[in-house]
Amino acid sequence: MCFRITVLIGVLAGAPPDKSIECGNYLWMHLVGYVCVLGACMLLEMWIAVTAMRGGILDVEERAAVKNLLYVRLGKYTIAIHIRTQG
Repeated sequence: MCFRITVLIGVLAGAPPDKSIECGNYLWMHLVGYVCVLGACMLLEMWIAVTAMRGGILDVEERAAVKNLLYVRLGKYTIAIHIRTQG
């Protein structure tokens, strides 16, 4: 996933599409949206991992927030699928 973000940011910075053409503008918006979705995915996965490592085997109260984070991840995947199918 880090490789994808690196390549996409490199494409956006190094060879940005021509925004004067409608197709180039749509490509630019799609690439920026995809970078944002991937960045949000990485941050959310790190947050879930940090939250899941809290507490011990018997201390499950500290990991109770993982359920809510999984619902957030489900919503994020729904948004990502919506963005991918619009192209």
